[in-house]
Parts: sequence; structure tokens; C-alpha cells
Amino acid sequence: MSSDRCGLMIVSAPRLPAGATLNSLAIWMRRAIGVSSGQRFFRECYGFAPERAESGNPYGQGAQWLADRMLNGRLSGEELIQRYTLLGLLGPAMGCNWWGNRFRTLIAQGQPTRRLMQGALATKALAWCPDCSEQDVAANGWAPWRVVHQVPFVHHCVWHGTPLLSICRRCACALDQGGGWRLPGDACEVCGSAQFVPAQRVADVPGYRRLLQTILELNAVNAEHSSTDRDNPIKGKSGNTPALRDSVSVLQQLAVEWCVEDPESSIPRLLGVIDRPGFICTGASNFSEASALAVCLMHSLG
Repeated sequence: MSSDRCGLMIVSAPRLPAGATLNSLAIWMRRAIGVSSGQRFFRECYGFAPERAESGNPYGQGAQWLADRMLNGRLSGEELIQRYTLLGLLGPAMGCNWWGNRFRTLIAQGQPTRRLMQGALATKALAWCPDCSEQDVAANGWAPWRVVHQVPFVHHCVWHGTPLLSICRRCACALDQGGGWRLPGDACEVCGSAQFVPAQRVADVPGYRRLLQTILELNAVNAEHSSTDRDNPIKGKSGNTPALRDSVSVLQQLAVEWCVEDPESSIPRLLGVIDRPGFICTGASNFSEASALAVCLMHSLG
């Protein structure tokens, strides 16, 4: 740990597993610095203090500062966003030109993208796979959140098939809603229990299994892969499989339709596209899950 010319701490980052979330790195750094003040943490980490420090930095604000402070230029802020956020996972659906122009501009302007967390995670607490976490601790000494587990309608690990954990067995409180500075393996902040359960049960229907496969394929197209993905037959493919083409075309259609003068008026149409038979598992949670993806895409388009 050292200081730069402005007196800001520079911390050597731990190994950030491929597919971890950007806010996992921010949480690790806050603990490494050993500060309890959110304002001081933001000042140390990003070089500035936002109005509401407690809201965290899940998906992009200050990404370049984070890269400079912790990674010593090994990755740019844009690369951090592309590899370690939901925007990177959904990026293939947006097209290379849109991706590059949109996010280079956002990063250059220092624009906050915290809204994405509020939309994408509005119906779901942060979730984790106990099998992935165990492997991460064994390999790296700590367990971050993983991007693919935060997709709003994913309730099982796409690699292990394990139900994702998110709420305390004893008091039913979420470990973290996205701004609590918690990591998988932490105890419940409310009651101290270390036992967690899935937030909801999902029927094992063909549409849901297909959706998990779609998310796995989108993840495989991203710049880096999870350490648990090394033996997956999808890894390394160019993204031209029929299933991936289909999933990307659906996401592209949603993204295009959000670019209207009054996007809220098109919500019923958007839900009709994403809630088509076989795309999302049938059940009472369909509407909220479809809404979550639509909101996620809307916010990613700004």
C-alpha cells in the first residue's frame, strides 16, 4: 500500500476472478484500506466524494479511478466495465459500435451509471453460488460476487445448476441489496446467522433451462471466462450458435424498441417480446422478471 502525489492510497488489488463484479473489487479495497466512512472510502478510491457515498459503486462510476488506484494501468476503466459488470454480459446484444461509443463517452465524462444497479437488481438481492464461492476461496483466498449470478431472472448457477443463495435462513433478510459492502461468506448483518437460502423457488421447465443456457452462451462471448467455465464446450466459440444468435436478436429488438420518444408507453410491447412462450419460465414471477430485464436494458441505453 502506498500513496500517490495527491496523498491518495494506492492498494495492490487481489486477483479478481474472471466474471467477478466490479463492486466486489470496491468492497475488497474498502476492507483493505480499513475505513468505515463511506465518504473517506470514495475519496481514497476514486479521488472524489459523491453526494451519497453509501450508495456504492456497483456498475461503473469511478471505474477509471478504481483502475488507476488498484490495477496500476493493467486494465482501463472501460475494460473493467466490459469484463466485470452486467453491461459487459449484455454487451454482445448491443453491437460493437454502440458499445464503444456509448461507454467511452460515459467514462470520459465521468457520468454515473449507478441507475443500472437500481434497475437490474430491483427485484432481486445479490446472489451467489456456494460451489463457485468455495472454488474462489480455494483458488484466490476470497469469494467475490459473480456477474452472471446477478441477472435478474437467473436463480440457479449456470455452471453448477446449484440454487443461488441470497437471503438469511433465520430472518429472511438479504445479505446485500447492492450497496451493503458485503461479500459471499459474510454473516447476516441483521441477526449474525451464516445460513442462507434461495430467495425463491423456480420450476424446472424447458423454458427456464433454455434461458440459463442463453445466459451461459452470452457469458462465454465476453472477454474473459469464469474459472469454472474452463471445461465447458461452449468456451471459445465465436457466438454463431443458433441459440446465441436467437438470444442476441431478442435483446437487440428490446434495445431498439426502447429508443423511442416515450419509452414507458412501449412497456406492454416489450414484455410481450421477452415473455414469449419458452423464453422465460412460466409462473407468477414472470412479470417482475421481464420488467427487470427491460429496465436493465433501458438504463444501459441511458
